[in-house]
Amino acid sequence: MRQGAMWLSRAFHPFIVSVVTLWLAMILGGHWWLESTLWTLLSFAIVILPSLIFILARVRSGRYQDIDVSIRKDRYTLYAPGGSCLVLTIVLLAFLQTPAIAQRTLQAGFLSVLVGSVFNRFVNKLGLHVLTVAGCAVVLYFVSPLAGIVLGLASLLVAWSRTHLTRHTVPEVIWGWVVGVGCTLFWLLVSRQFYITPV
Repeated sequence: MRQGAMWLSRAFHPFIVSVVTLWLAMILGGHWWLESTLWTLLSFAIVILPSLIFILARVRSGRYQDIDVSIRKDRYTLYAPGGSCLVLTIVLLAFLQTPAIAQRTLQAGFLSVLVGSVFNRFVNKLGLHVLTVAGCAVVLYFVSPLAGIVLGLASLLVAWSRTHLTRHTVPEVIWGWVVGVGCTLFWLLVSRQFYITPV
C-alpha cells in the first residue's frame, strides 16, 4: 500500500500535473500540438524549472526537509518566488498573445498560489498535491468534461496517498481540494468576459 501511495504522490506531483495539464488544455482546446508544446515548454522554463532549482538547492543545504517542502513554516519562503515566476509568465504570455486557455490556466494557478499562501500562513498547511490536481481537473473539464472527471477522481486517490504517507492530515487535503477547485472555477468563470474564445 505504501509503495502505491508513493507512486501516486510522485506521478501526480504538482510540477508534473501542472505542466501536463497546460499542454493538454491547449491540445484538447483545439490548438496545434507544436504550438501547445512550445508554450508549455516556455512556461516550464520560467515557472517550474526555477522553482525546482530553488527547492533542490534548499534541500541540499538542509533548509528544506524534502522536495515536497513538507514542513509548513518552510513553505513561507516558497510561495513568493513561485508566485513571482507565475506573474512573469502570465505577463509574457499575454504580451505574446498565447491561447486564452493557457493564459487563464496560469492566472487561475496564480490565484490558487496566492490564496494558498495566505491560508498556509494564517490558518493551516494546505495539501499542494491535492490543490494542484483538483485545480487542473477543473481546467480540463472546461475543454474536455471526461478528462476533467478522470483527473478529478484521481485527485481523490492523491488525497488518499498524501494522508496514507502522513504528509498531510485529512483537513489539510480537504482544504487543498477546496482552494484548488474554488479558485480555478471562480477564475475560469469570471475571466470569460476578458477573452473572445470560450475557453
